[in-house]
Amino acid sequence: MISITKKRTPSNEHYYDFVLVKNDTGVFKATPKIDGQEYELQDGDTIDLKISKTADGEALVTIVADADNEIAITDEHSELLVVGNYYCDITLNYADGNRDTFIKIPSSNGSAISNFHIVYGV
Repeated sequence: MISITKKRTPSNEHYYDFVLVKNDTGVFKATPKIDGQEYELQDGDTIDLKISKTADGEALVTIVADADNEIAITDEHSELLVVGNYYCDITLNYADGNRDTFIKIPSSNGSAISNFHIVYGV
């Protein structure tokens, strides 16, 4: 099961903490909003989650959401991630080639932070 916590930085910007117990699987729904309105994906649009060890590093895991905008962390993904802390972003990729990242990894000034944690179970 994935737990997701929405937090605020001192500058009032949002970031998220995603927590997954090692060897667990989980599904969460990604619902992009544009100008406060839920965006309905068009033919050819995709949503993906990328998880990397460093803020500017290459993705260790990339997961593309299904037709219902659900992102599934499977056993295959869990095996690639050891217990520890990671960065993540979730991107809406438009069919025309444009892209919006709506949950971001840290920027160079550290203003937007989304963390992905793999923790030990009990």
